Amino acid sequence: SSGINAEYGDTNIFISGPSKEATFIKANLVLKHVAEFMRSNLLHINMSKCCYMHFKPSHEYDETCARVRPFANELDESRSIFISEKAITQVTDTKFLGIVIDNKLNWEAHIRYLKKKLRSMTGAICRIRHSLPSELYLKIYNALFESYLSFGISVWGVALKNRPNDPLFVTQKHCIRILFGDLDSYLA
Repeated sequence: SSGINAEYGDTNIFISGPSKEATFIKANLVLKHVAEFMRSNLLHINMSKCCYMHFKPSHEYDETCARVRPFANELDESRSIFISEKAITQVTDTKFLGIVIDNKLNWEAHIRYLKKKLRSMTGAICRIRHSLPSELYLKIYNALFESYLSFGISVWGVALKNRPNDPLFVTQKHCIRILFGDLDSYLA
């Protein structure tokens, strides 16, 4: 089966098949039709932003082992995906509508991205807090920190369940201590 999802100028095409090779062949056929549609409607595909991700079951064999990897030609349509005869880059994770999706759907890449973003916001809050009245601290926290933390949590939040030493919780506690706690004793 295949499905197309187009939002905000980005397009996702989901293809499934009985094997990786069959799925790649099917994807190349679909993309030939997409390329033809784009050409006939004078639309352009930005190849620098094109990528594909192969979601696979955890029990699938590791293709890095030479004994199980069939010999492959990089131009073989059962081993690569193309648009207008140009190969598309395979990625293990990609950002879509503000959420980083990885090929294992374990959300580790999104949590790493979010942790980095939240630490950056915490640093910004730490630098500006002295120039703001304390009555605005909650609004600053909600605008610069909470908004990132809560965005899309219904999708990726399950990854935090039963997780010891949650890095996002630790980062959140750090930000709250900076704004509402005894910062001098915290930094000492």
